[in-house]
Amino acid sequence: QNGEYVMEMDESVGRKVHKYNIPDCKYKKMHEKTFSRAKMHPHEVQVAGPDELSQPPVLFSACRTYSASAKPFGAAFLNVFQPDYRPLSDKNVALLYCVGALGRNK
Repeated sequence: QNGEYVMEMDESVGRKVHKYNIPDCKYKKMHEKTFSRAKMHPHEVQVAGPDELSQPPVLFSACRTYSASAKPFGAAFLNVFQPDYRPLSDKNVALLYCVGALGRNK
């Protein structure tokens, strides 16, 4: 929709999905900054500032973590998309990403 996404076929779901580009991910950079602050203040919501919101197409972003661990143990990230950048549907208003107890994706 915004011209930055590349679509590729995902055989596991039987349709095209957005291809994820880890090195250039604007969300990753923003999440790293908010997570850095969140782990210094466990249990407190850390809201992305205007400078952090300037790259990804979001209206709001925040992070909260359970502990001061270097791993994102129990962290949660919330992103509210700008209306013109909602993936696949105007109903996709936000994304809530939670990291499990192991503090890693795998």
